[in-house]
Amino acid sequence: FLIATVSLVFRPAKNAVIPAIVHDRQLMTANSASSISETIGDLIGYPAAGLLVAALGPLNAAAFFFDAATYLISAVLIAAMAVPATERVVGVISVRAIWREMADGWRFLRRHEELFVNTVISVVAQVAVGTEIVVSWVYAREVLHPDPIGFPQNYTILMAAIGLGTLVGGLWVGTLSNRHRKGLLATAG
Repeated sequence: FLIATVSLVFRPAKNAVIPAIVHDRQLMTANSASSISETIGDLIGYPAAGLLVAALGPLNAAAFFFDAATYLISAVLIAAMAVPATERVVGVISVRAIWREMADGWRFLRRHEELFVNTVISVVAQVAVGTEIVVSWVYAREVLHPDPIGFPQNYTILMAAIGLGTLVGGLWVGTLSNRHRKGLLATAG
């Protein structure tokens, strides 16, 4: 719950800083690389976590401390990043101002079809990913046949397969980004 809550702030901030550190010409490739790095983390992380928990046996709670340490390392690396200063817009924060900005954002999205479609797909994807996390656990435990790979090992393989699919899609979109319409690629990806 805490990871998902912090991710609501972290991911948009991470995505917003990418244009500040790469040239416009490299933006699509940088965004793909960012997505691929997360996917590789899933691809390697889930099987590694499964092996770690299995190796720890009765001390498997220690895996949570190891996971927490990886977040700490990430925080130190992010704090050490050099991001060029950007102009900040300072204004009064109020409920009325927030609603006004939301209405402006909605009008902007409606005028830019590719961004609107991407936003709709992103919202659906976020709901789908949340559902997938819960359902895949039950699917691996209750539906998949335990032979030849039982639970929870089959769950780690399932998560790695999802990560592999995302990796292949990210590479595909990144490779084609300079040759095809970006909106079409984002939708297909």
